[in-house]
Amino acid sequence: MKLTLISRMAIAALAVTIAAAAGARAQDATAQTDFFREGSTARSFGMGNAFVAVADDIGAAYWNPAGLALLSGSTFSTTRSTLDIFDLNTQTLSFAAPAYGGVAALILVYSSISGGIETEFDPITCRLVPIGTFEETDTAFSISYGKEYKENLYLGGTIKHAMQKVSRFSASGFGLDLAALYQYNDYIRAGLVLQNVGDMDIGSDTIPFNVRVGASIIVPQEPKLLIAVSYETEYLNESVASIGAEYRFAENLTARLGGNEDGLSAGLGVRFDKFHLDYSFNRNDDSGDENRLTVGYYVESRKKAPEKKGQEAQATEPAASEQARTTPSRPERAKKADEAAEEAASAPESAPAPAEDEPPKRGRGKKDDEEKPAATEPAPAAEETAATSVPKR
Repeated sequence: MKLTLISRMAIAALAVTIAAAAGARAQDATAQTDFFREGSTARSFGMGNAFVAVADDIGAAYWNPAGLALLSGSTFSTTRSTLDIFDLNTQTLSFAAPAYGGVAALILVYSSISGGIETEFDPITCRLVPIGTFEETDTAFSISYGKEYKENLYLGGTIKHAMQKVSRFSASGFGLDLAALYQYNDYIRAGLVLQNVGDMDIGSDTIPFNVRVGASIIVPQEPKLLIAVSYETEYLNESVASIGAEYRFAENLTARLGGNEDGLSAGLGVRFDKFHLDYSFNRNDDSGDENRLTVGYYVESRKKAPEKKGQEAQATEPAASEQARTTPSRPERAKKADEAAEEAASAPESAPAPAEDEPPKRGRGKKDDEEKPAATEPAPAAEETAATSVPKR
């Protein structure tokens, strides 16, 4: 009887240990699942999350905040994400606007898992028995900023806060991201992100420090095609490499394809003037199918605005240069006219110059043949004075 009681106690202790370890692993996995990633845009997920060196829309706030500086105006978007196997629903609100010489962004994320079963160890049966259901909710917000540090080099950062609540327990923590984006030329970009600098603690759990690097290229021979790659050193306790592509079939229609160790993904993007609609689908055998939809509005189009400014500059610069070419000619013509008038005025004065003792009216009052020499002589005198007077000027 005594041996049986000891055996039961040992079995119970072992079961508690296994349950605690399983719970710790589950909490660890949940803590390392970045809430902000779940709320990122459909465009980035359609490209397999290879977005570190693309980062030219509101999705840059998560993938590379330095890329926010590429936005030409204010933008607002909302993203809805659903994950089938865990019944995980995530809603995100994002807003970005120019501020202090750069662009600032505010992101709000809310996700929930409903229908979870809460269990408790029964010492009599030595089993875990269900005692009810629970709901897990994750809430997070972040403030990001990106600015052009010097020509073709952009820097940025993110301060973020996340809170996790499971049943009656909750925990929260702060994190910091630092980022850089370099525009090598018109086609190539490179990005670097230091995510969760110093680790991000949420209660007793930790989201570890992660390094992201990536590159993207617009194919020169096919400028409608964008290809990007990225690599992360620490996500869910392993490194992840991603590759993605985006092809613009028309001005308002874009197709995307990507993949990483989590599975393959695809997406479509449609734009109507300043509105845009993006959808992505991700297939994962472990976590199930994930659907993501992003609806956004740009106060100023991020692509058209810079081109419009350039066109305006090109339209005004020739006018300015033409004005620069025509304006100096006007005083030159006036100057020549003044010189001609002065020369014409000086011609009669130079006519009596050979006879300085005679008064100026002397040759003008004669009407006989003596006027002819006077009429013919001033001409060469005027030419000579004009020839001599021009060098003196």
